[in-house]
Amino acid sequence: MRLIVPFVATLLLAFSSIALYGQITILDFEAPETSTTFQYFGSDLDGTVNEIIANPNPTGVNTSSMVATHVKPAASEPFAGAFSNPNPSTPVDLTNATQICMDVHFSQEGSVSLKLENSTNGVANWLQTQPVTTVNDWEQVCFDISVNGEEDPMTPAEGGIFNTVTLFFDFETVLDEERVYYFDNITTDGTSSEMISITINLGTSGLDSVSTDGIFLAGGGTFGNPGDNPMADPDGDGVYTITFMQPSGFQSFYTFTNGNCPDYSCKEMIEGQDCANPDNFNDRFMGPITQDTVINTCFEECTTTTDCTVNSTELLEKGIEFSVLPTLTTGELLLSFGNQPLPQSQLQVVTPQGQVLKQWTLDGAYQQTINISNLPAGMYFITLEHEGARGVQRVIKQ
Repeated sequence: MRLIVPFVATLLLAFSSIALYGQITILDFEAPETSTTFQYFGSDLDGTVNEIIANPNPTGVNTSSMVATHVKPAASEPFAGAFSNPNPSTPVDLTNATQICMDVHFSQEGSVSLKLENSTNGVANWLQTQPVTTVNDWEQVCFDISVNGEEDPMTPAEGGIFNTVTLFFDFETVLDEERVYYFDNITTDGTSSEMISITINLGTSGLDSVSTDGIFLAGGGTFGNPGDNPMADPDGDGVYTITFMQPSGFQSFYTFTNGNCPDYSCKEMIEGQDCANPDNFNDRFMGPITQDTVINTCFEECTTTTDCTVNSTELLEKGIEFSVLPTLTTGELLLSFGNQPLPQSQLQVVTPQGQVLKQWTLDGAYQQTINISNLPAGMYFITLEHEGARGVQRVIKQ
């Protein structure tokens, strides 16, 4: 689908050019855009998420309707806590803030620790702990972002834009019995960065089929797991799109998945291509992005358009099962054509720019071995043309 900006998106784009002033709400659990769940770690609750419930004590500094829970089982690890999953829709933007605050409700005195992670602009992770002295009532706790963090590299959080919020209740304390805490209204003060719109259009014509689960944007510490950020193709042309808002200067790794696979087994494979970062799971990278931006690319291809590799559907209609193995090679490739020989068919090795580097005319064999060891490392397309039908397979030369 080519970029179509509906009325609501147009309003978002107009709003994105206006700086936001005063208190910025990250999470208040009152609406989907200001709510998320937190995934537990370091206890028997590992891998599960917390609950959003009605405020059990709507008095004092917090009379809101909904709040988040945190359960800390007995004998949990000293480092037990929970991290935002998925991350908040609004990042914790500290470029113009002085503090970050939250409301907490404890059954006895203790402490709450806030850790900010996955910065989009290079600021180190930051942890700070504050005491909680109010019992059986709400207390607002604030964290001074100009103070050095309590973990290496022990630098301030000011100036950072963070995606992930991690919370620890009674950090480094091992409890004798389970304890339940409540928290709400995570906010920053000051002014936020200008918000910008980022749209990704993803071509999928190189795929033999799109999963019934759909296509997803994922990864990078920003976009969550497969399934969290679905892309849409309402007009059915094979180009999937997603639009989201981020502060100016946003940058992040990211990837795409063909399906909802928690183990990332359906992730695109772009190893060896120029947009793959081998030090970060061969993910892509965007940014820093400082203005409204449209990114056009293809699933499993480092292109700048949505015009992707043509799949082998035309050949399949003629009963030809065109395959190339291995797809990651140092030189030799085995091409197979199914159960029929292909006389007078044309075979080519083509660059992503369309330059033909090698070509052969097949002599009727069921298979063909070719060697590309003398070509530079990179991505190439192996094309097969037979009686007007064309198929393309992609390989990476190491």
